Amino acid sequence: MIETMKNRKTVTHIIILAVLISFFTAILLKFGVAVYNDSDQYISMHMRREPVYPVFLYLIRSLFEDHWMIAAGVLQTLIVVVFSYRFILYISDVTGFGPVGLYIVTAFVLMPYIITPLISSTHVNLSVAIMSESIAMPMFLQFFIDMHAFLTGQHTRDAISGFIFALLISLTRSNLVILPIAWLIVALIVYIPRKKIIAVLLVIAAFISSFVIRDVVTKSYNLRFNERYVGNEYTGQTALANIFYACDREAGERIDDPELVAIFYTLYDDMDQRGWSYLYAGDSASERAVYLEDMHDRIKFEVIEFGLRDIIEATGIHDYIDYNAIAEDYCSKLIPVLFPTCLSRWIPDMLIMGLRGIVRSVSVCTSWGYVYAAVIIAAAVCIMLILLRRDRRSPAAWMLGLSLLLILGNAFGTAMIIMCISRYMVYGFAVFYTSLLAGVCELYRGHR
Repeated sequence: MIETMKNRKTVTHIIILAVLISFFTAILLKFGVAVYNDSDQYISMHMRREPVYPVFLYLIRSLFEDHWMIAAGVLQTLIVVVFSYRFILYISDVTGFGPVGLYIVTAFVLMPYIITPLISSTHVNLSVAIMSESIAMPMFLQFFIDMHAFLTGQHTRDAISGFIFALLISLTRSNLVILPIAWLIVALIVYIPRKKIIAVLLVIAAFISSFVIRDVVTKSYNLRFNERYVGNEYTGQTALANIFYACDREAGERIDDPELVAIFYTLYDDMDQRGWSYLYAGDSASERAVYLEDMHDRIKFEVIEFGLRDIIEATGIHDYIDYNAIAEDYCSKLIPVLFPTCLSRWIPDMLIMGLRGIVRSVSVCTSWGYVYAAVIIAAAVCIMLILLRRDRRSPAAWMLGLSLLLILGNAFGTAMIIMCISRYMVYGFAVFYTSLLAGVCELYRGHR
């Protein structure tokens, strides 16, 4: 009997591995390696990009030269298959799912790669795109594994592995800088109840060091490939876009520096003339936030970046890194002056965009999508609480809690700086629905 079960499990795993290989290989063969608007910045080792993916491409180009793009597609496909299979294996071990359960989990893992080309505005094939998501998404699954194993098994090796992957992913996708924060929260949940003061202090030290490491690695990357020891300075211009959108022209009266006053009015009047501020969005906070999603990149690029570039280049500075650093300095001075004037609009904008990000993590932003997301997330929270009340060590409950933490962190963390577009939100899809399935099954088994 036991031998039969083992054979059945082996066959199931072989089938799942074959499905993963066939699916992602078919994408590679049918669509090839896809180049999108952002791809050139990764290929050219642009200073704005987090270093891991550009270096990944650089190493491939160094090894394969003329055929590097095909090699990148093959390696990315391999990475996706390996981490996806590791995730499914882990779920198998933790939940004891039979073949049907594991096939459903496999479908959850594949779904973001099916949905994104259909729904995302870029129609991007994530596994074969020259975009950082191609390796960040599979690594995200490994981070989830490490964090859940740490929560339930409390082994230091899982904490160390989780820290490494949190750091790597945050150096791959800037919006996933929330992962070191999630790692800190999980570590504190594990160590504080056990009163491990030394461990808590080490965890906090590691968390702080992660940002120092990110800064040093990013600057070292730019020193090597852009000949300047600078960070990927662009956050100020990105953040200023949301603030510009939400503030009034009268905010310029609060600026003391005559040079900044002139810059503010030049940029603001350009944005206003184009009709891209909240004044043209509608009356409700929801209408403003939805309009901001459409206007954010236009304000950031066409108003702020291009406007500051023209102003700075008029002074005789043409080096990209130099004028970008000056632009960031202007932004760092404008933001604290303008931000208080629009806080009452900026906060609702951010909250609504964050909520839309949560919806996009599990559904789509339509009328029925909002209702569905509210119901499914409420159900997940209820199941988690019931399971924790029954058994505080419930694997499914901790899976649900962790998946919700990551979805919330990603949605609201991203909304604070940029809009929560679909391909930024799909990270949480597989882990959420897998956790929900595990929770429902555990709840059913407990009821029986």
